[in-house]
Amino acid sequence: MTAREIMKILRNNGWELARINSSHHIFSKPGRRPVSVPLHGNKDLGDFGKMILNQAGVKTKYGDIMTYFCTIEKKGNTYIAQFPDMLNIVTCGFTHEEALAMAKDALDGCLEVDISHGNSIPAPIFTDGYPIPVANHIALSLRLRELRGDQSQTDIARRLGLSYQSYQRLENPRKANPTIKTLERIARIYGRELIVSM
Repeated sequence: MTAREIMKILRNNGWELARINSSHHIFSKPGRRPVSVPLHGNKDLGDFGKMILNQAGVKTKYGDIMTYFCTIEKKGNTYIAQFPDMLNIVTCGFTHEEALAMAKDALDGCLEVDISHGNSIPAPIFTDGYPIPVANHIALSLRLRELRGDQSQTDIARRLGLSYQSYQRLENPRKANPTIKTLERIARIYGRELIVSM
């Protein structure tokens, strides 16, 4: 990612340019500490760019899918899989392939519980190892929470013309089953565009 691409991502996530100090563009957002983006022409900032987005609380993606990376280490007859971004998630398999499948199950299961309990979810930063994509229904719930920010679920429900309970279900991956039309309405109230790909 170039500095200009990073600045575009920040703007799309509610950050505003507060000042320019020499080659640094300083961005601010209510309730957050400012972040700086150094301008280096069109050079790719690589992992440093991801560090800036992490400081800004912007979720890192692998391609178009929210992804966490796991490491796999063989110990005896088992392959231990763990996520450096979420040290609470550790699992194992008896083959390398089984460990990857178990890592996916453990990641999605723990994220579902965290979201349903209202826990904060750490942004994926670690990019070594094996990419494990988050299930779409879980990633959607996380995105809705992120878009809502400090607004209450009641306020968003009112703007959508939904009951509080109906909107609450949308942010719970165990209960959500939104239609495309509902997602389009949500995108509109945030000034976004819904893009679906397969």
